[in-house]
Amino acid sequence: MKRILLILLLSAIATTAPAQQQHHNQKPEDPFTLKKLTENIYALYGHGGNIGFYVGSNAVFVVDSQFRDLAPGIVDKIKSVTDKPIKYLLNTHHHGDHVGGNEHFLNFAIILAHDNVRKRMLSSPQDILAQFPKRLEEARQKGNQDAARYFEEQMEWAKKVKVEEIAAPFLTFDSEFRIHLNETIHVWHTPPAHTDGDGVAYFEKSKVLHMGDLFFNKVIPFIDVQGGGSPKGYLKAIDLVISRVAAEAVVIPGHGEVIDLAGLKVFRKYIQDLLDVAQKARTTGISKEQFLKEVELPIYQDWRGYKDRFKANAEAAYDEGS
Repeated sequence: MKRILLILLLSAIATTAPAQQQHHNQKPEDPFTLKKLTENIYALYGHGGNIGFYVGSNAVFVVDSQFRDLAPGIVDKIKSVTDKPIKYLLNTHHHGDHVGGNEHFLNFAIILAHDNVRKRMLSSPQDILAQFPKRLEEARQKGNQDAARYFEEQMEWAKKVKVEEIAAPFLTFDSEFRIHLNETIHVWHTPPAHTDGDGVAYFEKSKVLHMGDLFFNKVIPFIDVQGGGSPKGYLKAIDLVISRVAAEAVVIPGHGEVIDLAGLKVFRKYIQDLLDVAQKARTTGISKEQFLKEVELPIYQDWRGYKDRFKANAEAAYDEGS
């Protein structure tokens, strides 16, 4: 089965994936970099959303699965650390660079996610067939052959795939839950931000937080408005998370390097600045067209993805209004 990339633009995946940043100990033939955070918790960088995993006394709990072709390598990296069985996989949201490896994990793990993650994964074929023809035509007009090929492949997949073949989570939640594995792992849903299915995992004793794509560390985010995302929701989600974790928490972002809460607050300031500049334009009567032509936030221009996604972020902030 072709990689499930769902409702995510090719450019969004390509420019947010950590493969764009070469980690200091990453070998050319090895797409992964393993980072030990505590005695039992690790971050794993690869070509998709950052993975986190906890090694308990009897089982391993994993957060996100990147792409289908990388999943065996992810498992190998985990097995290089422990011989404990991988029993749980949490999807932080529905995008393909976070759920693409689910098909492999289905063989041995319980896959968990918010209700909306499952819904969006299962609806992806019809969504692709409804939305991608227009994008395919735009890509052809721009002469972007890679994008055009991607859209063509995804449309072919959508025509052939059976819903029951999609490796969607089979245990879902609507608000929050906890798993106790010698470590209390709190998982909760936030207000719609990156998508409408965003979830975070907080390892209480270890004080480690996995944010999924609610946090892009020094990377301009992709705000998936079509997937239920919201710039204002980002602020609400981040504030909720900060209020529930220890001040000294270590934070695994969806993309970018592991950092602390101070780094998360820098990202929060970007979202606030984005909303402020959009609101100022609206209240002064500047049209969206003029706003998008002129808007810049120079302080963030050195963040990865600024050229590719900042204007889309600004448009989402303007459209959301007051």
